[in-house]
Amino acid sequence: MEKCYDSFADLGLHGTGIRVLAKHCGYNTSMIYTCFENSDDLIIQSTEYCMSKAEDDFMAKAPTDVEDLWRIKT
Repeated sequence: MEKCYDSFADLGLHGTGIRVLAKHCGYNTSMIYTCFENSDDLIIQSTEYCMSKAEDDFMAKAPTDVEDLWRIKT
């Protein structure tokens, strides 16, 4: 998912087709179509995965004690 997202970020949505994504990920196109309905589905799922992962990583570093919030200055 991250490799697909990186491909979209590097090449743009219009410049990245299923063949390019499959090659970038080390799969053939039929394997991609086994997992995803089409390129739009792949775009949505890879973006959702990466954004969710970023949120999880952020929340893992977020303060859990209210007292820690006072150390953060705006």
